[in-house]
Amino acid sequence: MIEKSIKKNYILYLIRSLSSLFFPVLSFAYVSRTLSVEGIGKVDFSRSIVSYFTLFATLGITTYGIREGAKVRDDKTALSTLACELLIINGIMTLIVYVFFFEALRVIPKFSEYRIFLFISGFSIGFTSLGIEWLYGALEEYGYIAARTILFQIISLFLLFLLVKNPDDYYQYCGILVFSTVGSNFFNFIHARKYLSLTRMQKFEIQKHIKPILIFFSTTLAGNIYLTLDTSMVGVLSTDYAVGLYSAANKMNRIGLSVINSLSVVLMPRLAYYINNGEIEKYKSLLKKCFECVCILAFPIACGMFVLSEDILLIFSGKSYLPAANCSRLMSLIIIFIPLSTIACNQILIPFGKEKYQLVSTVIGSVSNLVVNGLLIPAFSETGAAIGTVVSEFMVCAFLFIFAKQLFNYQYVLSNIWHYAIATAIMAFSLIPMRTLQEGILRGTVSTFIGAIIYILILFLLKDDFTFLIYHSLHKIFMKCTSNSQRSK
Repeated sequence: MIEKSIKKNYILYLIRSLSSLFFPVLSFAYVSRTLSVEGIGKVDFSRSIVSYFTLFATLGITTYGIREGAKVRDDKTALSTLACELLIINGIMTLIVYVFFFEALRVIPKFSEYRIFLFISGFSIGFTSLGIEWLYGALEEYGYIAARTILFQIISLFLLFLLVKNPDDYYQYCGILVFSTVGSNFFNFIHARKYLSLTRMQKFEIQKHIKPILIFFSTTLAGNIYLTLDTSMVGVLSTDYAVGLYSAANKMNRIGLSVINSLSVVLMPRLAYYINNGEIEKYKSLLKKCFECVCILAFPIACGMFVLSEDILLIFSGKSYLPAANCSRLMSLIIIFIPLSTIACNQILIPFGKEKYQLVSTVIGSVSNLVVNGLLIPAFSETGAAIGTVVSEFMVCAFLFIFAKQLFNYQYVLSNIWHYAIATAIMAFSLIPMRTLQEGILRGTVSTFIGAIIYILILFLLKDDFTFLIYHSLHKIFMKCTSNSQRSK
């Protein structure tokens, strides 16, 4: 298989990630002005409940499939066999999960007022299992992923404006969210025939996948608990209004995370491929660049989300969601913790087959999230949930780095982290005078522009290697485009 450009893969996956967030953010900006905070809270609470059932249906196959698929992607027969084996496991689990899902709708009293929301959201369980998303990650087919995702987001946006017009159009909104998230998975299943060869009966070895899948599943389960438990616990221990506020703060911070985590997802199959083929020097060099790229983005984005939380909420959600500003400020810290955790996990532990340490770290984070949420949500509502999320993400990050220490050199990959910390601190102080401007689009735009310029200038003054690498890459692209333009004349 021809080795694809990492830069191109990152750009394509970034486009896909941004489009995946563009619809939720744009749709939220629209529905927050059309539907009530309580109504949106009902939808998000229902989706958080369904996510647990989806998790059991998919097990830990997504991450496991990317790693194992990357190893055999040059062998079409082996890849086809792997795909069939994982689909069989997924199919069996999906049927079992649907039995428990419909029984839960029948017997759990709390679900009675959300029954229709839960039923609509429940379609995502089957479509997520059918989508074999891991196959395209293993093959680094990010062009197809980006094109498919953008198409369905555009269709979903059209449906949103067409069908959600009144304050009581909650069910339509819920259905459109499901369609935008997993509707394209049906096409994944059909399109996969291009890469798989299933023309004859094959001998499947299901058993060999069970143990590693269960390890990945346990990790994913623990991680999903503290990713969605906060929303669920706010819904149970507080009000739908509080869920709506928390969802607004959470969505805003996930925008920055998508930009950063895109790189980590793109690099996982390539790093696993390097390790499997003994190309350790290539692995180390790419890992260092990954750390630097994450840090150079995470620090200023987290700072910007903290300083401009009111402006961002006002622009995207409206005045009704301004009470979520403090919650959003607290959650800006996860923009640093989550990407670093993702690197330690996806780029170090998983490629080396040490996913059991990921499980331990995630369980610690889940337990801390459960305890902090239980203590703080009854008293502080959505703010208590935000504190619980930050504490759990910090715990996961800390323990992942402790476990990954034996596999990589901290000093080598984090040697320039102080550059980004200093540049971010100076940028933050430079934004203080901007507080005198009127809040909203004007202050948000001016602050972002000035902050970005100051941040970049400080990195140039500090002679940061990665900054100069980006500059030279962009300059090379610009000169190439200029040269091609002159030739065409």
